[in-house]
Amino acid sequence: MDKELEKPKRSHRLWWIVAGVVVLTAAIVALLWLNGQRRLQRKIEALHAKGFPITFEEIEQKRRLPPGTPNAADLYQQAFDAYQQPSAQDMPLLPYVGSAKLPEPGVPLSEEMVAAISRFVEANRQTLTLLKQGVTIPDCAFAPKNLKPFPFPPYSSSFKVYGYLWELESVLCIERKDYEGTLNNIQDNIRYGDSLKRYPYFVDYLNYSGVHLRNIRIMERILNSQQVEERILDEMNRCLDYPLSPQIVEDALRDELPSLLEIQSDPSSWTGSNSLFSNKAAQSNIVECLDIIEELITAHSYGHPERFRRIQVVRKKINGMTSFFHPVSTMEIPSLTLTCRMNLQIEAGFDSVRISIAIERFRLETGKLPERLEELTPKYMEKVPIDPFDGQPLRFKRLEKGYVIYSIGEDGKDDGGKMKKYGEENFDYPFTVHR
Repeated sequence: MDKELEKPKRSHRLWWIVAGVVVLTAAIVALLWLNGQRRLQRKIEALHAKGFPITFEEIEQKRRLPPGTPNAADLYQQAFDAYQQPSAQDMPLLPYVGSAKLPEPGVPLSEEMVAAISRFVEANRQTLTLLKQGVTIPDCAFAPKNLKPFPFPPYSSSFKVYGYLWELESVLCIERKDYEGTLNNIQDNIRYGDSLKRYPYFVDYLNYSGVHLRNIRIMERILNSQQVEERILDEMNRCLDYPLSPQIVEDALRDELPSLLEIQSDPSSWTGSNSLFSNKAAQSNIVECLDIIEELITAHSYGHPERFRRIQVVRKKINGMTSFFHPVSTMEIPSLTLTCRMNLQIEAGFDSVRISIAIERFRLETGKLPERLEELTPKYMEKVPIDPFDGQPLRFKRLEKGYVIYSIGEDGKDDGGKMKKYGEENFDYPFTVHR
């Protein structure tokens, strides 16, 4: 009998223990969350004190044009509206916008590919004309679709397509040995990229980076086509006078902050879920994410190769995190570090072109290639530029036919100028001339 009475008592005690644990856990979670909210508020105040934007409205105020200012966006919008998709017949023959692959620099295009590119470019002659008119206007500001949840500018996803249209027109010019037309396209493309600098969002910085990577590819094709004259080399050098300041990367990183703070105020806009747990997890991860972005901003105040080393520290930190405990950091930061590294790739690419121009001048004068880059200094270039990834001079290697200049890239290893291939982790950033 006594044993039977003891069972309910033990059962009641167990329930009280369970309830106590639940209440205690809830209290601890609540206290941690409140502490996190206080930390976040202090972080926001500190960022604001440094002049960082914390709302989309602040960014829009910064990029808004004064009334009456000529706006290139008006012409760009007309150009976008005039754009003609390639025909189904030409898609298999078109690089970038279709499924074809552009031959390596120095390899002639097939007659079928030239014809397909010509049809695509001519079908979009009005688009190109309007784009080239637009780049003569220094200011560009589209009205954003909306400010919440994330204010992606209209046509943001299409900027790359129109860049490819420009590149394909340049490829045609090179095939026809029209180097002046190609270099005019490069200058227009640079101005087009400058238009995007008023857009502070990171997605537009990616498009801005794409402009310069395309220009590097185009100049590589020019130097592979044939021995070009001194005046063409001079024009190419002028295209490289464009200053590549880390400030634009810092601005893009700063202006990513409102997107993260939007997650804090409305986590479902990011998680796409009404789950209390997933939304609170996202909110609790914001301070960490803001700290990491500050680390990336600080990294850009350093020279080479310290900047890359600091970017890598952040990258390794993210690679060691799990999405369960760090949902926002593991989702947002990898794309930011990738773009920071892309900026270093562009710097190395510009300097590789500069070295190649010096080599071609050396070849014009002597009739041969140098054995070492030091032979180019100081007559053809003041000094050999350094590799932003390791701080050593950019590498140079004679080939059976031609030469390659390269940066060792992100893996920190000299892979002999090996170009990146899909799925491979060890590669360099080469600029190759096969003649």
